[in-house]
Amino acid sequence: MEFPRLVGLIDKLAGEDFQLLAVETSNRAQMARDFAEEVGATWPILVDDSRMSGEKFGIRAVPTNLFIDRAGRIVFSAIGYREGDEVNYEAMIRALLAR
Repeated sequence: MEFPRLVGLIDKLAGEDFQLLAVETSNRAQMARDFAEEVGATWPILVDDSRMSGEKFGIRAVPTNLFIDRAGRIVFSAIGYREGDEVNYEAMIRALLAR
């Protein structure tokens, strides 16, 4: 499961200059909020009932993770989740912070 591993990653990168943002598109906003609270997620969760974000960014699967640089460009995307992906996410975040 991805969210609990992201909590650990956020804790590891505490104090760094980046923001994690979740977008809920399944029309189950309260369930998403409850789950986020249960696993200790501290980042914002936006609700996109219209699924506009998926259309704008071409998202076809959940989860999809987009890494966006300071200029607002998508520089990396990851579709789906496999255990250990958070190692790659951390590396991408550190590379973006080093720019």
